Amino acid sequence: KKLPIRNTNVASALTDCATVWKMDALTDVGADIDASGLNMRFTSSDGETLLKYERKNFVLSGGAATGQFYFKVPTVSSASNTDVYAYYKAATPSEGEDPTNVWKTSYKAVYHCEEDPMNVVDSTVNANGGSESGGVARVTGTLGYRASFDGTDDYITCGSSSTLVLTNWTLQCLAVLDSTPAIGGWMIDKASGTIRNYEFWVNTTPMLASAFTHTSGFGSAVAVGARLTATVIE
Repeated sequence: KKLPIRNTNVASALTDCATVWKMDALTDVGADIDASGLNMRFTSSDGETLLKYERKNFVLSGGAATGQFYFKVPTVSSASNTDVYAYYKAATPSEGEDPTNVWKTSYKAVYHCEEDPMNVVDSTVNANGGSESGGVARVTGTLGYRASFDGTDDYITCGSSSTLVLTNWTLQCLAVLDSTPAIGGWMIDKASGTIRNYEFWVNTTPMLASAFTHTSGFGSAVAVGARLTATVIE
């Protein structure tokens, strides 16, 4: 199955790009794949060179396949479409995913929030997994599952590894606000004592805000109940 990456969505050429394929009840895939999605493979445009991939989630129901797979594409062109091919079969299932090699070393942590209980696994080589506290729930989200926090005492702590101390960074999270939070409603926070390295929070406007050590942040309107993709690049 050909999976074209449209060059119109690529501003400049990318190297070792982690790309997601979201399947939504595909019957052509579901007709010829094992129940756990183990027999999925991805290749570059030559149809032969295998790509590293991660299976985020997969469900086969009524002959239709639903799930998300991330795969690493060596080069994504901005001048023309980049083709990737998905291969699958039902017979003799065998595991082929290699999550830690999907994400290049500049990724310090990747959390998909698929776990139940929500003790999140880091998909990168850094193994910055986290432990939930307060009863963080797994609920259905836009891409598979998501973590649901009660806004009172729920949180996930991911340790104090030196790989999480950043000087140049991009932070991104996908969130939905159920209600207007108080100032200091943190989505991401990395601190040592009173010294903060970086953080995301939302305040009472509601606004999205960010702050870093020695750096002021930004704010933009966020509607309660709206899906929010938050990104900061320093």
